[in-house]
Amino acid sequence: MNQYSRTKYTIANTLFNILVRVITLLSAFVVRTIFIKELGLQYAGVQGLFSDVLNLLSFAELGFGIAITVELYKPLANNDKNAICKWMHTFKRIYTTIGIIIFIFGVISCPFISYTVRDVPDIKEDLRLIYLLYVINTSSSYFLIYKTVLLTASQKDYLASKYKILTNLLKTLVECAILLVYHNFILYLLVSIIMGFIRNYIVANVASKEFPFLNTITDCPNLNKTEKRHLVNNVKALFLYKISGVILNSSDSVIVSVLFGTKYVGLLPNYYLLSNQLYAFIMQLFDATSASIGNL
Repeated sequence: MNQYSRTKYTIANTLFNILVRVITLLSAFVVRTIFIKELGLQYAGVQGLFSDVLNLLSFAELGFGIAITVELYKPLANNDKNAICKWMHTFKRIYTTIGIIIFIFGVISCPFISYTVRDVPDIKEDLRLIYLLYVINTSSSYFLIYKTVLLTASQKDYLASKYKILTNLLKTLVECAILLVYHNFILYLLVSIIMGFIRNYIVANVASKEFPFLNTITDCPNLNKTEKRHLVNNVKALFLYKISGVILNSSDSVIVSVLFGTKYVGLLPNYYLLSNQLYAFIMQLFDATSASIGNL
């Protein structure tokens, strides 16, 4: 790939990432405002708490996504289809396993989730059902999202960005309608699960159309011992970074809920919304250039 192509892809990814992040921020602000107005802080507290509990469980990902993205740079630059297929099938198996592990641990922890929830007398729905829906939403994403790493590594994230924008806007409209008309938290969660699946399915299809050989090569080789060892070493190096990030960013809600009450958790995202989106925005600017550097 020549320098012009790398520059073009970097600019396209950067512009689309900025647009996606701005729309995500505005959508999150609108939905959260309506959510608190219609359902109240206690529901917002449960939402924040369960989201962070599932984020803690997501440490099972261990950094495989980053490690395999790096491994894809060379075969993509050399158009080595067999190597690409080999790494993608490995990634698919890993992420399918991670999704199953998160679901199992989520179900196992379901009977004990009430110990993390305090002072939410106005929550009419079964907390275990709400938590289980969060578990399904998180674990199911791993069965499709693995293909996005191929778009990232090939500097073609921008191809999926327009679909992310459209599904995000549609999700925002439907969630707002559910909150305003039905005032129902369960329906709100079901919409989130369905729209998340639709978004991941569309993005997976974009990756499949961009790399059609993934569907035609039926006999992909397995990683050899050297490749496995190299992948494991990279994951080990990323593990501490991954686990520290999860604990730092996802433990606040659990601590606040246990010590002070779940309704106070509903206040935290109001303060974190802008700072988290700003952090994500900065990280996406780096992500837009990292694949170009990896392609050198």
